[in-house]
Amino acid sequence: MKPIREVSEPPQGLADYLRLVGGEAYWDEFRSHDSGAAYRELVEELTSNQHGLCAYCETSISTERRQVEHVLPRSHKQRGKSLELDVSNMVACCLGVGRAEPAAAERGDTGAGQRHGRGEETCGQAKADVWWNSFLVPRRLPPAPSLLAVRDDGRIEPDEGACQDTGFGLADARRSIETLKLNARRLIRARRSQWDDLVDISANVTDETRMAAWIRTVLTPDERGRLQPFFTTSRSYFGSIGELVLAEKPQDWI
Repeated sequence: MKPIREVSEPPQGLADYLRLVGGEAYWDEFRSHDSGAAYRELVEELTSNQHGLCAYCETSISTERRQVEHVLPRSHKQRGKSLELDVSNMVACCLGVGRAEPAAAERGDTGAGQRHGRGEETCGQAKADVWWNSFLVPRRLPPAPSLLAVRDDGRIEPDEGACQDTGFGLADARRSIETLKLNARRLIRARRSQWDDLVDISANVTDETRMAAWIRTVLTPDERGRLQPFFTTSRSYFGSIGELVLAEKPQDWI
């Protein structure tokens, strides 16, 4: 999980729907509004804002493997209904399973507790209707220091010092990781594989100029605005050198 930028304004299709129906707006109705075009626009804009990565596990998400995740679930008794069409409560999320059903990608909504495919459920699928006020929300994470770190064995865990420095609860960070199942076996394997690839490549990059250019390639968006998957793995691997790159303005990796 990495910081992502705030989204304050809804995309055009969602804004048009809200103006059209006013206080009678409902998420399920919005999903079918304009034959689904407004929903598809929403998912695309959220995905673009996140540089193509799932808001939780940081896998690359494509048209066939993504959905809208309501951070505060729609089922929440006090605020779920009022926030179900609030774009600030939405992120783009993977389908949360190792083997996805392509037809499910544009159909599901984790806020409704629906399930897609089989395998280890992670991210919004694992979180479902769970919520507490100190849950780690990607849009509330500070740019630095990183509250989460990846070890060389592929496991992700809270950085105790970073949590203390920023006032985020260590227990809440651990609970967020567990709730989202970010240490599912398939994610650990993928992060460990990426770490090993970084080790192999760095062994052959000895020139400082080439090393700096390579780090920027790994940690910043490409020409399409996309980040490489498992951003926090790469960030943890590069350590303080990577943090210098990430601190450079305009910090377009967020």
